[in-house]
Amino acid sequence: MASSGKRKRNDNEDANDLTIDGINTISVKTCTGKTFSLQVKGSDTIISVKFKISDKIFIPHDEQALIFNDMVLEDNIVTLADYRVKKDSTLTLMRKSSGLVPILINYLNRKMRCTVNVKLSDTVCDLKDKIRDITYPHDDKELVIVFNDIVLDDCCILADLHITVDSVVTLMHKSKPRTMEIFVKILTGKTISLEVITTNTIGQVKTAIMYQEHIPDDEQVLIFNEMVLDDSSIMFDFGIKKGSTLTLMRVSKELMQIFVNTVNGRSTSFEVKPLDTIGNLKNQISYRIGGYPIEKQVLIFNEMVLHDSGTLADFHIKRESTLTLMRKSMGLMQIFVQSCERKISLEVNPLYTIADLKARLLDKGFSPEMRLVFNGRRLQDDRTYADYNILKDDFEPPHSLIHDVLI
Repeated sequence: MASSGKRKRNDNEDANDLTIDGINTISVKTCTGKTFSLQVKGSDTIISVKFKISDKIFIPHDEQALIFNDMVLEDNIVTLADYRVKKDSTLTLMRKSSGLVPILINYLNRKMRCTVNVKLSDTVCDLKDKIRDITYPHDDKELVIVFNDIVLDDCCILADLHITVDSVVTLMHKSKPRTMEIFVKILTGKTISLEVITTNTIGQVKTAIMYQEHIPDDEQVLIFNEMVLDDSSIMFDFGIKKGSTLTLMRVSKELMQIFVNTVNGRSTSFEVKPLDTIGNLKNQISYRIGGYPIEKQVLIFNEMVLHDSGTLADFHIKRESTLTLMRKSMGLMQIFVQSCERKISLEVNPLYTIADLKARLLDKGFSPEMRLVFNGRRLQDDRTYADYNILKDDFEPPHSLIHDVLI
């Protein structure tokens, strides 16, 4: 069947979309308020549109800034159709000066203004440099510029922000963070002081220690409040304040011997490095100790279940340390919950959370104010039974007792 020659409109196309090759009419509004129509194609680039405008109102193309949907249209291969310009759309035309234009600087905390001559192609960073040359030649404070209630980013171009002749921008100072003194206690007994700010990362603190004490940063472990500090976190995250003391431990890169005990009393030694992860150790265990595939292993040290991504150093595991190996049950296990009035038994999955247990206990008439305690430790809602070593194992009794304590 012969084609009619007429292209069918795609379901996703709008009737107002510009046709790629056909002639369409759009409007251009100048900064004086005058509006004129322009014949264009959807395939026209922005630079070709500017040439059409220059033919019509005699403004050189390199002095034109076209704005659509609050966006300055770039002179590149992008077309009107790419910018979603439709039939009867209106572009705003602003004139770019190839020379300098004056803008007014309003000082927020001082009753004064000054004028700075800029190019509209300047960046906000360029503007800051000019302001600093005029008013603050020796001031190292960081400047902040606000226009139309927006803090301007250094890389933005003034024309893109609609800053024109006699625009008024507001100048402020960004306060420099105050430094504070903290202390780092080294295991040799020496204590050093450091000047830091609360937004410094732990990695930056380690770098400062490296320059001062010549200890490589990858051999440092910093501890605060019995917690190993992660390099990517900032000091504020850990509550480190003025006068706080951190403990520095040095990580040996050499092999060290540790022991892993199974619950049936078998002890096996392993040669490891402090920076080996728990996952690495579990891999060794799966080869050395039969019956313990990686996914069934639970390693415990200092009454804490060790997560695979942490290193031995993270958990303060040192030479001659002993870890306990238990087998993770992926099925159900029986536990008991004892309250003042009664004692009930439940079958649970070791990987479920304490919050799941509380929900089941509520269904059985327990108080919404319940507090669950196991081995003297209060159980947190987001933790699992395995986190608290509430596990069924071939060599352990098949149930555990959890107390419900009302506070």
